[in-house]
Amino acid sequence: MEPAPMETDPQTSVTVMARLAMNGELLVKVHAGPDDTVAYLRTLVAEASGEQGSIWLLAGGRMLLDAERLLEVFGFDVTSCEVDVVRCKPVPSIAPPPAAPSNYRIFPRCALTGDRLGELTLWPMDSVAVLRSAVNMLLPDKPQQGEGPLQMLLDDEMLVGPMPIATAGLSDGCLVDVVRCEGRMISTASADGMVRLWSVESGELLLRLDQGAWVNSD
Repeated sequence: MEPAPMETDPQTSVTVMARLAMNGELLVKVHAGPDDTVAYLRTLVAEASGEQGSIWLLAGGRMLLDAERLLEVFGFDVTSCEVDVVRCKPVPSIAPPPAAPSNYRIFPRCALTGDRLGELTLWPMDSVAVLRSAVNMLLPDKPQQGEGPLQMLLDDEMLVGPMPIATAGLSDGCLVDVVRCEGRMISTASADGMVRLWSVESGELLLRLDQGAWVNSD
């Protein structure tokens, strides 16, 4: 709260010429006394000039910061002096929240034929794994047991890892190439004469082949 105006003794009053700091234009002339405060002078200048926002005053390149300090401390004990006026724009105390990201429209297509499989709508922070599951649901024949997983490419770069699709480089309206990998298996042999085929992806035993004699995996 600014202090109420005080009566200024005409015998000791100082003519203060307030100029805009940016261009030196004379803004207003006011009268204050050496015993008046910085806050009082700021009020005089603001009221006389019609300034609506906050202002700061400078004298001799020195900003008058202490609102309760007397003007005589800053050398206001002569018949006239000048101050520079700096206009300050109000700054909001709380920044507005960032806008929520819009959903991405993604168009998966077969990497071999270029045929589009459909359209997906995903949030930018959905993971690559969520995208892979959504693409799988678009396929007319879902991968069966023993078949390899789907792989996806964006501009010839494979999409892997748990990262969000936005971090992986996807954007609204982008095309994603889809490749269905062949099933991958590994075989083992043992002294019981049995050859076993295992799924690399699931670790499941797919097939047993009885050789009737000791075998090895060479």
